[in-house]
Amino acid sequence: MFGQKLPHVLWQSHLEGLLPNLKVFANLAPDQMHNVASLSQLVELEPGQSFEQPSTCLAVCLDGEVEASMTQHGQPRGEPCTLTGAGADQLGEKQLIEQGGSWTLHMVAADNKRPARLAVWHGKGLDQVLHLQFGSSETGRTARSQSAAHRSSMRVALAQNDKVGALRKVLLFRTLSKDQLRQLSDSLKVDYVSVGDTIFSQGDEGKEFFIIHSGQVEVLINDRVIRTMGMGDYFGDRALLFNEPRSATVKATEDCELWKMDRETFAKIVHGPILEYMKDRIAFQKTEVDLETLECIRIVGRGGFGVVKMVQSKTTKTRYALKCVRIRQAVEQRQQKGLMLERSILAELDHPFVIKFVRTFLGSRYIYFLMELVTGGELLDALDSLGLLKKSQAQFYTGSIALALEFLHERRIAYLDLKGENCLVDQHGYLKIIDFGVAERVRNGRIHAVKGTPLFMAPEVVLGKGYTTSADLWSLGICVFDFMFGKFPFGSESMGQTDIFHAILKQPLNIPKSPPRDKATISLLEDLLNRDPGQRPGAGPLGYEEIKAHAFFKGFDWEALLSRQLEAPFKPAGEIYAEDQENPDNKSQAQDRENPRQTVADLGLASCDKEGEDDDWQDPDPAWQEDFR
Repeated sequence: MFGQKLPHVLWQSHLEGLLPNLKVFANLAPDQMHNVASLSQLVELEPGQSFEQPSTCLAVCLDGEVEASMTQHGQPRGEPCTLTGAGADQLGEKQLIEQGGSWTLHMVAADNKRPARLAVWHGKGLDQVLHLQFGSSETGRTARSQSAAHRSSMRVALAQNDKVGALRKVLLFRTLSKDQLRQLSDSLKVDYVSVGDTIFSQGDEGKEFFIIHSGQVEVLINDRVIRTMGMGDYFGDRALLFNEPRSATVKATEDCELWKMDRETFAKIVHGPILEYMKDRIAFQKTEVDLETLECIRIVGRGGFGVVKMVQSKTTKTRYALKCVRIRQAVEQRQQKGLMLERSILAELDHPFVIKFVRTFLGSRYIYFLMELVTGGELLDALDSLGLLKKSQAQFYTGSIALALEFLHERRIAYLDLKGENCLVDQHGYLKIIDFGVAERVRNGRIHAVKGTPLFMAPEVVLGKGYTTSADLWSLGICVFDFMFGKFPFGSESMGQTDIFHAILKQPLNIPKSPPRDKATISLLEDLLNRDPGQRPGAGPLGYEEIKAHAFFKGFDWEALLSRQLEAPFKPAGEIYAEDQENPDNKSQAQDRENPRQTVADLGLASCDKEGEDDDWQDPDPAWQEDFR
């Protein structure tokens, strides 16, 4: 058992943070990292204590120091070595990559009055998860898509008979609370289906949802097989939300064990605002949207990139936001790599407090980003209505942003432009972080680009000497300060950039005495606005658990926030868009409505340019545009 220094679950969390540094796991998604960590055995050795473990395939030292060696069939394999927790040293990675298989681990903890702690994997368990991740027992290093990552995560949960874990991998259930997931898992029934049996037919009323625990099925539309599904796949989730006929027939091609849930049981457990959110969310699962099927309704926002339009599908009547980026401008401003990175990052994200990306289109003059439409205006509009936030209100918005940042940072994505203008409010009053135009992936340990909005930039970003995702934690502190005091702690909007940067680097943090704030609030601000990035809560080995456990959030229900069971401090009375704030006379909207049947093919030209302005311009190197088709 582990000692008192960290509980078991926190050592596991610390291990997940170390795994990306190992070549064998470098390309795994966060869900897969969690699966790998969960299959390890956590071992503590007292000083001088020895340990022997057969059927081992990998060991990582988390704390302390050990002398380690390996044998196979009684013969030494490789050279003995010293493993230290300070370096997160490992034994067996080279053999795992090149040969696979298992061996016997021999270790002796250093006699230095300090216990040694290690994570050890047995060959069978790790072989299984690598097989599920990569399709064979060989450790191929190709990166997998997000959907493949979720599928392999589901497979591991199923292999461990973890019903709650399996449900958490289903897109529809991802924001439910632990209690709701537990109730749903308890309601799952097991169905055994024989090869050749029809599970349901096209046109049947949809009443049940299924997870494939074992076996294989085929999906047919109009008697034509369109795909096969196996362990880790699920189907029928729309039946839990909508009373509609089945769109396909599903037949068993092997004997199957299915986990089944019916609509009535689901409705007893999941209801209220979260159910409305689910119905809205599921519409974005379908990405078969063509440019030609979209109609423009109006402009909802503008920026240096171009415009954002509200569009609507002619077939489903679903509304979207369409961000239009002029190709010529992107090339002339050398934004090609930034746009490619933005698209790559957006395609990876799926979180209730992050804007939902659907797909991109490539036009003759514009690149289009099709996104979720958020109708409640900016967070700044809510703050104008609420005034300086009370602590409970600040907990709601700060907690929402923290959950979004936690999701991004788990994927080694630094957002780098956190501010009120980049947080929208949906129709229920919940936040959505938007605009990933300056976001970066943390590669090779550090980012060096100086980017962001000056008033919100962390000292290490200003210095440009290398920083990580912890820069976002400073920006979070700036936001909390603004929420609760109505001004910025370092500099002001009337100051020049040089003066702002000097204040960020040198000015002491002064907490206003008015309005008075409690010690927990002051402590959170001091912790987040620490000029040492490693000392900010959320940046250490405990990760965001340190923020969630902070005294500022005492009594706050994080599960209720994520599952949308909390009452939002501000709920929009109607639809609010940035364009309305900039153009209160609505002239631009009137111009838009002159042609209510305007198609997206006309969109960019009608909104941004004079007809034919780019007719003679040619991109000298158009290869980058292929990512947006």
